[in-house]
Amino acid sequence: MSDLTPWSIAGAILSSLGGGALIVAVLFKWLGDLTAKRILQREQNAVLVSLEGLKQELGLARLSYDKHVQHVVDYYAMFYKSYQLCQRTAHFDLIRHPDRPDLDTKKDYLDRIDDIADEWNNRQGLVRLVLPRKALELHEQALAELNTFKDFVKRFNRNSEKSRDNLRDSFHRIDAIKTSLEGCLREHLRTDKI
Repeated sequence: MSDLTPWSIAGAILSSLGGGALIVAVLFKWLGDLTAKRILQREQNAVLVSLEGLKQELGLARLSYDKHVQHVVDYYAMFYKSYQLCQRTAHFDLIRHPDRPDLDTKKDYLDRIDDIADEWNNRQGLVRLVLPRKALELHEQALAELNTFKDFVKRFNRNSEKSRDNLRDSFHRIDAIKTSLEGCLREHLRTDKI
């Protein structure tokens, strides 16, 4: 029994199991490895195809988001242009320039507001699609108040304090809407988190 070597033990195991069983075991291991590699390759291929699809979708989403942001920014620029015109009209009757004729703000407002209103009307469909619901509600309020402001400017009487108060009060409501709209758009565009 002292003649036991690893080779003699291996030979004893082979002879007890039979050489054929060992060959079958080696073939099963080889076939299992081959099958596992093929399954792994198929899974990797499926993941890569899915990943490429997600990359394309992300690229389209990024492009769409960039356009969306630009539409929202353009909308706010249009709103702010109206806001500034109202602000100037509400606070000043006449603006004096050293190198130009004096500017009657009420007359200037009435001369310019129809072109601005046309710009708003041309973008109405796009605005309704790109603005979030809360901003769209504020947009509706802004339109109503801008129209009220326009009516007050049309009926403005320089000698009436009530006429001035109506104009200023209307502008203060527009200013409150602007503040709410800015907060809503910042939240929508996540500018405070960037």
